[in-house]
Amino acid sequence: SGELVDDFVGSHPGFRRLPDPVVHRRRVTFVRAGYWVIVDTIDADGPHEAIVHLHLAAGARVTVRSPASAQVDVGTGEQSARVLLHAGGEASAFDWGEDWVSPAYGTRVRAPYGRVAIRGTGRRHIITVVLPIEREGGRGIQDVACQGGSGVRIEFEDVHDLLLFGQAGTGHAVPVEMSADAALVRRSASSGNTLAVVLFGRTARLEVGPLVFHAAGAAEFRRTDAGWHVLGDGRVDVNDG
Repeated sequence: SGELVDDFVGSHPGFRRLPDPVVHRRRVTFVRAGYWVIVDTIDADGPHEAIVHLHLAAGARVTVRSPASAQVDVGTGEQSARVLLHAGGEASAFDWGEDWVSPAYGTRVRAPYGRVAIRGTGRRHIITVVLPIEREGGRGIQDVACQGGSGVRIEFEDVHDLLLFGQAGTGHAVPVEMSADAALVRRSASSGNTLAVVLFGRTARLEVGPLVFHAAGAAEFRRTDAGWHVLGDGRVDVNDG
């Protein structure tokens, strides 16, 4: 838990009983700008299909914006909320339907759900972005081409957040290179200057232009008038070469 990001990673061995054992790992990253990124990783040798279900509240209204995103509205008036859901990683489309949910013990009602599936061999990623929308415009989500990992860019009016998740501890997305489990790079929307970095990994390293960030476990870096403020076990170097 930090000043910019809260991050949780968990896994379970329940699918190791299969003839071709599978490990499911889930990473939930809460970025304090006000959104969540959920990464489901499936680790296996052979071919598998994995499905992630997002069960919505009863009465939620779904407006499909694209095969990979939808707007969800809940409630009315001052009690209303609007959220944008986006599917990324190696899964690029939602399948929408309706199923049962239980709002209280002993009761069930019909409610919408979103379902994302991936099929393939080896390690696979599903990225789900949950982005509250306070107003139309000014916010967007884009999948990022990333060698050795998966990535997504969240665009606000004033800043752009790039989140990278390394499949094998490494990832590359122009103009960022990293060797880490995960990273967030926040840049100014107007100047392109790097404003903050969050880095996860036992021997994590991330390079943005001449700046090189190091972390041993987890570290947050924020640019200030006096230089870089570091929270956690990390340091910033300047690459002159």
